[in-house]
Amino acid sequence: MLQLFIIAIYFLAIIGVGIWSRRKAGSQDGFFVANRKGTLPLITGSLLATALGGSSTVGMAGLGFKQGLTGAWWLLVGSIGLVILGFFFAKKVRGAALYTLPELVERQYGSRVGLAASILIVIAWIGVVAGQIVAAGKVLSILGVASLPFWMIVFTAAFVTYAILGGQFSIIHTDLLQATILFAGIFVALALVFSQVGGLDGLKLSLPPDYFSFPISPEFDGKMLLSFLILVGATYVVGPDIYTRLFCAKEEKTAQTSTFLSAFLFIPLAFAVTLIGMSARVLHPEILPEQAFPQV
Repeated sequence: MLQLFIIAIYFLAIIGVGIWSRRKAGSQDGFFVANRKGTLPLITGSLLATALGGSSTVGMAGLGFKQGLTGAWWLLVGSIGLVILGFFFAKKVRGAALYTLPELVERQYGSRVGLAASILIVIAWIGVVAGQIVAAGKVLSILGVASLPFWMIVFTAAFVTYAILGGQFSIIHTDLLQATILFAGIFVALALVFSQVGGLDGLKLSLPPDYFSFPISPEFDGKMLLSFLILVGATYVVGPDIYTRLFCAKEEKTAQTSTFLSAFLFIPLAFAVTLIGMSARVLHPEILPEQAFPQV
């Protein structure tokens, strides 16, 4: 019951932020780009919360469960992508002072290419958003109260409500709250699960040596790393969700610094989530890999 109470308070809090943001997001700039006043903590927190979705928690812990430390590459390639974005594009993206990535594409390559980009983003992000909804439902359903579809509906209703109420202004503020909870929760979970497996030494005694091979392993060779860099890391260089946050930054320097800071924070998070998955392999070897993070 305590867990349900905490979740209820959390949902009420983020909807409350949406209600509070409604008046501030009354203009077009307020709704779409938070009046372009995003500070370094807000933009960094929003980038972190954007990246730490279902794939970077449930999915990456599952990779740790199956293959060990090399599972961390799922988020580490994102760190590399953000560094590239910070060095070459972040300032230019913010300097364009637009609202969406397709607008930027249209300015560079014409209206037809901009329209094509819009269509591709809509198609791709149906799958991305659906994946986040399913992942959230799986994490919440581990409480054993209500079904997976119920939690998926509750989660969807909450984020749609605060997004409609306050637009991007409410999104970057709720993202900062969510990033703080995620960051703290991941490392608290790691500390608790490490106490049960005997720390890193206990993991080494309980798991095959291949689990600690890095940067590559028998389960994750150089070709797979290259595919991660291209298919996952590149999305952090050209992702519409990333660009939306950069458009919200109050100045070009804020946009660039936020990408570098987020890239740095990705590194401990990547290994923490992967180690949680590896610990779940020791404590709950009978579960499916995707259940590792919710179970812990």
